[in-house]
Amino acid sequence: RILGDGEPKYLNSPESELFHKRSTLFCLDRARRAIADRAEVLVVEGYFDCLSLHRAGIEHAVATLGTALTPEHARLLRRRLGDDGLAVLCYDADDAGRRAAVTGARVLLEAGVEVEILALPQGDDPDDVVRAGGAEAFLQMLERRMPLLDFLLAELPEDPQQRRRRG
Repeated sequence: RILGDGEPKYLNSPESELFHKRSTLFCLDRARRAIADRAEVLVVEGYFDCLSLHRAGIEHAVATLGTALTPEHARLLRRRLGDDGLAVLCYDADDAGRRAAVTGARVLLEAGVEVEILALPQGDDPDDVVRAGGAEAFLQMLERRMPLLDFLLAELPEDPQQRRRRG
């Protein structure tokens, strides 16, 4: 992670013979029990987001390892969640995060996992929320998560011409 301003914010390591990002979720080992107890997982984008949430006592969080949510991740979560489990996607509140949420939701639905979305205030990520307001602030936002359909409808452009182009 870059300290201060600049791009890219994170520099992720590549896949290798020993490191398979597409089938590994950060902090799953620590989140396993909380996921099973709640039948719910909170999926975030970054390592720091996940660590910040765990440190604040929100222990059912996992993060993808600098890659989009893959079918391998979805199958892994499906096994952990069971038939009635729920995945809450909480990605950064920027264009890339919203696109990743839509793509990740599709992957999870194809694996048979129910999905909801936690949309953060524009420009924030989970770590920002926890740093500014603590676990309480994040948990209050978590209570306002939305069904996937509501999120998708909110993402549609107002102009009908633009909606047709997105199809």
